[in-house]
Amino acid sequence: MEDATGMFKITQDELSLNNIRTGISDSVLNVSGTFREFPADIRKIELSLQGDIGPGATSWVSRLIDLPTEMQLRPPLTVTDAAVSWEKDSKTKFDGKLAFGTGIEVSLRLTKTPDALTVHEISIKDRDDENFIIKTAQIKAGEQEFTLTGS
Repeated sequence: MEDATGMFKITQDELSLNNIRTGISDSVLNVSGTFREFPADIRKIELSLQGDIGPGATSWVSRLIDLPTEMQLRPPLTVTDAAVSWEKDSKTKFDGKLAFGTGIEVSLRLTKTPDALTVHEISIKDRDDENFIIKTAQIKAGEQEFTLTGS
């Protein structure tokens, strides 16, 4: 972790971050949120974040939430207006916007559980302002097929 600015507060069982700007690995992020049951056995993390994310951090996050290889993000990317919620051994949620160096912008809301990855909504906008919207998609562990609805 490189130099960080912002405010944090530690209580008996929680770490709160407020507008922390830091360089981590090959990324620069602005983060706010809470780590519950800190520092003993963190069971829940809720964060809002934005910033630029490089290949090292992208790979680490993909491994942390056990994303299937075909769903892993291709860096570099910029994250804006993102909310991330992680519950130990249960689920990870993401709701935010991603912009890729290729000019593609993605708005994404998903939930990852041990058994499935559910995309609640995804909107993809290319360089030509063409939109593609998926309302619901679910990929279950060990299955190659998934259900998809949208336009």
